[in-house]
Amino acid sequence: MKKVLFISAMALLSCMGSVNAQSKHTFALSKKDFLLDGKPYQIISGEMHPARIPKEYWRHRIQMAKAMGCNTIAAYVFWNYHEQEEGKFDFTSENRDIVPSSK
Repeated sequence: MKKVLFISAMALLSCMGSVNAQSKHTFALSKKDFLLDGKPYQIISGEMHPARIPKEYWRHRIQMAKAMGCNTIAAYVFWNYHEQEEGKFDFTSENRDIVPSSK
C-alpha cells in the first residue's frame, strides 16, 4: 500500500493582503471558536495538490482560492511522490520542492 502524507496547512490568506508583513498574529482555540487576534474566525478551506499542479501556477491557484473566499489551503503531500525509491527522498526537484520561497 502506498504511503500518503496529509499535511493541512493553515495559510490564513484572508489577512495577508491588508496587514503589514511585520505584524504578528495570534491564533487560538476557545470552547466554541477559532480565534484570530482574539476574535472569532471561521476557516473556509480549499485544497491544493502540489504534485498535480505545475510549480509556476501555485501562486496563481492560491490567489484564485483567496478570490473565491478561502482563507485556508489544505495541501496534500503524496509521500510516494517524494520517496520513489525506498529511503531516498526528494524535496528539491520539479514540483517536489514544497518549501515556501522567500519572495
